Amino acid sequence: MPPKSENMTRTYSCEYYTVKAYPMSCFFCRHCTDIFFDYTHGPYMFMCELDLDVDLGLQGKCDGFEEDDEGSA
Repeated sequence: MPPKSENMTRTYSCEYYTVKAYPMSCFFCRHCTDIFFDYTHGPYMFMCELDLDVDLGLQGKCDGFEEDDEGSA
C-alpha cells in the first residue's frame, strides 16, 4: 500500500527536481552518497555508503539514518 501523502512532510529540492518525502528518508541522510533520476520519472535509485536497505530508508524506517548537515543530499 502506498504511503499517505499527509505523512510526507519534508521537501527535498535540487537543481533538477523537487519531491515530498518522509522527513527521515534517504534524501536527507548523510549516508546517501548518490541519487539517480531520470527527467521523466524522477529519482529511481539511491546509494548508501553503509549498504543499508534503501527501501526501508525511503520509508523513513532505516536504523542507520543520520541527518545530513548540508540539508540536501
